[in-house]
Amino acid sequence: MFDFNPKPNLTGAARPHRMNQNCLTMISAAAQGWSYFDLLHKMSESRRQL
Repeated sequence: MFDFNPKPNLTGAARPHRMNQNCLTMISAAAQGWSYFDLLHKMSESRRQL
């Protein structure tokens, strides 16, 4: 992925006027068959300890 900045719609495209406007990260995740919650889970699993 080249765009890992999920803002401004980190919460997903849930607003009535933005139902079809996902960030590039979510579009890539959907292409893998992931839901929004799958994406959040994978993001939290891949975190690094400081």
